[in-house]
Amino acid sequence: MTTTAVDSGRLMRSAFARSRSGEHTVVRELGRADDLGPILHLVRDAHAESRFSYIAFCEGKARAAIQAIADDRRLQCGFIAWQGGTPIGFSSCRLGEYFLGTGVLVATINNVFVARTARRSLNGGSAALGLMEHMLTWAARRGAHEIMLHTTSGIDPGRTHKLVKRLGFGVVGGSYVRRFQ
Repeated sequence: MTTTAVDSGRLMRSAFARSRSGEHTVVRELGRADDLGPILHLVRDAHAESRFSYIAFCEGKARAAIQAIADDRRLQCGFIAWQGGTPIGFSSCRLGEYFLGTGVLVATINNVFVARTARRSLNGGSAALGLMEHMLTWAARRGAHEIMLHTTSGIDPGRTHKLVKRLGFGVVGGSYVRRFQ
């Protein structure tokens, strides 16, 4: 089964699952005027489920971050995964030079989230894979030397590790936390 996904106006075909109702999972680039509401809802859900949920969610900061992605498509990208008319996931990525060097572009995945209601289904797995594949394609097309993913949300790290290993990512370090309160 295939799904058509849109990347900067170009059609891309990827293997995706169909829901029981026959609807495909579709991944497309963030950028439509009506994307703010659906992605804001997903961002709020991701925050509430994350290890950072003890921090008050700021809608204004979330809106500004989403708008920054939509406004700067040269160095940032965002994707939304849809199941029928329902947004079920989002991702974002940023491109830039290594902070101590020049001439080499490095992409950093800022977030990948699939809604809890979809996550353990075949469609949720397809959404996660599609979001990742689209960010990999985006970074490669822009000349990135490598792409990094730092996982700090605490949401299902075992499944995240399994997915990124499947996509060819290697472990180069870790994330460590020490709370003071």
